Amino acid sequence: MGAVGNSLTLIAPGRAGPARVCALVPGLGEGRVPIDCKIDHDRRFVHATAQGVVVLDEILNYFDAVTIADAASYRKLFDARDIDLRLSDDDFMVLAARVSAYGAFDPRGPVATVANGDEVILAMRRFANFAGAEDRPLRLFDDIDAAQAWLDSLPPTA
Repeated sequence: MGAVGNSLTLIAPGRAGPARVCALVPGLGEGRVPIDCKIDHDRRFVHATAQGVVVLDEILNYFDAVTIADAASYRKLFDARDIDLRLSDDDFMVLAARVSAYGAFDPRGPVATVANGDEVILAMRRFANFAGAEDRPLRLFDDIDAAQAWLDSLPPTA
């Protein structure tokens, strides 16, 4: 299944190998992929890599893509080591509302975020506060191998 235009490209579940989801925002330049996401339905695993400037719409597109691919319950590794996150307080409120709405898609899988830089770490901690850390495991790492090992130690969710 694929959407038309620059807003979202999605390969539907059920194909051999991992599906690939790319979140794009119209008007930011052809081929710009600030959040690149691979969904492995066989392993029930999502690996997202964010690079460069990332704004609210790109994060919402990523959330939507994971939900559309029926991967909300999967273990997720979010690599934000090379991110320039541009979110206002209002943006965080929108994210909080969206994450709250996704609570209807329980179970939601555990999330390991890899980040460096004080500003990004603070933003990820802020996100964890409203993302339902009491409902699912959420951890922040500074090493991608440690994050992957932690996720691998957890059983896949139903």
